[in-house]
Amino acid sequence: RESAQREVGAMYEEALRRLEAGDGDGARSLAQEILDQAPEGDLEWAVERLLRRIENPESADLEPDQWRVPVSSRVEFDQINALLADQDLEGALVILQNLKRRSSASEGSWLDAKIAEVARAIAHNRFVEGFNRAVDLYNGREYQAAIEVLEKLLAETPAGPDADRARSLLEGARAAAGDRESP
Repeated sequence: RESAQREVGAMYEEALRRLEAGDGDGARSLAQEILDQAPEGDLEWAVERLLRRIENPESADLEPDQWRVPVSSRVEFDQINALLADQDLEGALVILQNLKRRSSASEGSWLDAKIAEVARAIAHNRFVEGFNRAVDLYNGREYQAAIEVLEKLLAETPAGPDADRARSLLEGARAAAGDRESP
């Protein structure tokens, strides 16, 4: 079903390109083919909207960006939700970004917010993983390695909920590394 959805999405984009290039007959043909192939309800309303634009482009009250609707389905939203539930944030982010590329400006605002939320969570998780690695190195008395990890973390994310703890651990690691170097 996923590959069929991608194929139909590509057909829809091609129909839009043809319409924008002035090939109304080619766009109409592809739109009709989509209606014949797409599972009922998935894209039907979007394609019917496109067909209305093809049939009467002069009276259309919408700008091209406003009728460029996301080619998505409940399947994609279910995938996103399942990936988020499984903590596969990177996988969810890929699907969200693909949806964003296929959405209109007016529909993209909720996607922008969700993409930003998931990206923040990914950055936070990476920071926490790096911090935990630095703690393990510190506890293993590998102070120089801990310093390198913490400096890199703080260079990438100088502010945030855990940055102060990372700076504190960095100070401790530097002090401990200095004590070990002293005779």
